Amino acid sequence: MPLQQLGYQVSLYSDGVEIPAYKVENINDNTVTCYIPSDAGKEFTVKFRNEQVVGYGAAFYTHMDGREMQGLSVYPYESTTMKGVYETLSSIRPFEFARLKLKEDDGDGGETSVDMAKLGLIEVRVCRATLIPNEFGAGEYRPHRVQAELDAVSEKAKKVGWHSVSLGRTKPLAIAANVPHITYIDPKDRPYATFRFRYQPRELLEDQGIIPARPRSATLTSPGPSSGKRPRRDDLSDRPHKRHASVKAEPGPSARVKREAEVVDLTGRREPSPIRVPEGAQGEVIDLTDD
Repeated sequence: MPLQQLGYQVSLYSDGVEIPAYKVENINDNTVTCYIPSDAGKEFTVKFRNEQVVGYGAAFYTHMDGREMQGLSVYPYESTTMKGVYETLSSIRPFEFARLKLKEDDGDGGETSVDMAKLGLIEVRVCRATLIPNEFGAGEYRPHRVQAELDAVSEKAKKVGWHSVSLGRTKPLAIAANVPHITYIDPKDRPYATFRFRYQPRELLEDQGIIPARPRSATLTSPGPSSGKRPRRDDLSDRPHKRHASVKAEPGPSARVKREAEVVDLTGRREPSPIRVPEGAQGEVIDLTDD
C-alpha cells in the first residue's frame, strides 16, 4: 500500500513491484514516515497520485540522502512516476540503490560532504499548485546539477553495510516530458505534505526488529569427507570453463512504454524546473486507486 497523507499517495517501485513499507507512522498532520528495504544494484522509481479533494494540481520534489533530485507536477486525480533525474526533457539518469562507500580514518576527523542525518532517507515534499498546459510546446527546462553518487563515509560513522542512492547511466525516453505553467500555493520551504522513506538493507532492518525476519536457510551444502589429499592438476583443468559458464546474463529492458511527467519550476528564480510527464509514458503505470 502507498503512503497516504492529505489526499496524496506516494510509493516506491522496483522491478515493477511496489516496495513494501513498514512501521508507518504519522509524525504530525502533514508528515508520514516509514521504513523500506533496499537492494544494492536495483533501480527504483517513485510513484505519485494526486487525490486532493479540492482539485489542486501538485508539485512533488524528491530529496535523497540530503540531495534535491527532481521535481514533477501532476494534475488533479492523476498519477505520475519519477524514474530518475532528467538531463534533458528526453533523457534521464535512473535512481538506483548502491552500497555506501567507506574510507579509513586518515586523521582528518572523518570529515565528509555527506549529511549523515539524512543518509538513508528519501523525502518527498508536496506543494499545492495550479497547472496550465503549455500551448507553445514543451516549455523551457532548466536542469540542475545533482551529485551522481555520495562521497565515501568514514568507517567510524558506524554505517557498515548501509546503502545510498546513486544515479545510473543516461537513458533515452520514448516520450519527452514537458513544462507547464505553474502557480504555487505553498512555498517550497513550507510544503503542504511530506513523505519520508527510511531505507536500509533488509538484513539490517530485520536485525533491528523493524521488519519481520525471513526464514534463513540452514541447509547449506556440507562438504563430503575429505581424503586429506590435494586435488591433482589434471582434475582442475576444466574448471575455468565452468566458471565462465556461470556468468549470468543481464535482463533486457522492459518492452512496455508509458507517459512521462512534467517538470515544474517551483520558484520565480531561474532554478531547476519541475516537469510534467504524460502518464502513459511512465514505463510501469499502476493504478493506485485500487490499492
